[in-house]
Amino acid sequence: MVAIILGVRSKNSRHFLPSKKGVVLYEVSFPYSQSSLIMELYPKEMVLEFSGNRFHTSLKSAYGVVATEFIIDNTEKTFTQLLKSFSEKFSMKLSEPEAEEWLKQYPGVRIVPTDIKEEIAGYQCKKSIAYFVTDSIPPIELYTTTELKIPTSNWWNQFKEVDGFLMGYEFEQYGKRMKLRAKEVRFEDVSEEKFIIPKEYKPLGITGMKHQIETLLSEYLN
Repeated sequence: MVAIILGVRSKNSRHFLPSKKGVVLYEVSFPYSQSSLIMELYPKEMVLEFSGNRFHTSLKSAYGVVATEFIIDNTEKTFTQLLKSFSEKFSMKLSEPEAEEWLKQYPGVRIVPTDIKEEIAGYQCKKSIAYFVTDSIPPIELYTTTELKIPTSNWWNQFKEVDGFLMGYEFEQYGKRMKLRAKEVRFEDVSEEKFIIPKEYKPLGITGMKHQIETLLSEYLN
């Protein structure tokens, strides 16, 4: 696909001003998992597409057998998760208060900023450390940038205290601790269909989606 540049360049940088569309590609790794045949089925890349105040992220296992997608609307403050497992497809759309309730299933974190800066995918990032409040889990290194000018407050994830767009972080998915690191940012058109829940996905509430995720983990990914 030929990239369609959307936005205006600042006069002394290659970065773009707001109101743009594009794609961020993340390298995916599992730092606390041993190599095995089943690990070969796990995703190697995450794709995040953005259009104005909206995000669409996609994580797929090998051969697309299992897929998780998120649709985030930072204006309407809605959080949508799509889950595909073989032929079964489910969706869950939450308001901001409901999303806060959903996040309670994950351990709380305490964010400590640092003075360390690092360039990731061509963008200057600030490093913060997220320490887990209750569980004895290794802390997470967070890398955020404000140079992309993508509006977000991270209200929909565990790291809402952090300012800026997440270029490097970790979270739990597929029953494993997953590490993501941005490797490429492209400015190009993004289809409006990416932000619409497909009709074939069965709508669920929080309890129903939790059950489907737990079933998936126990049957296929352990």
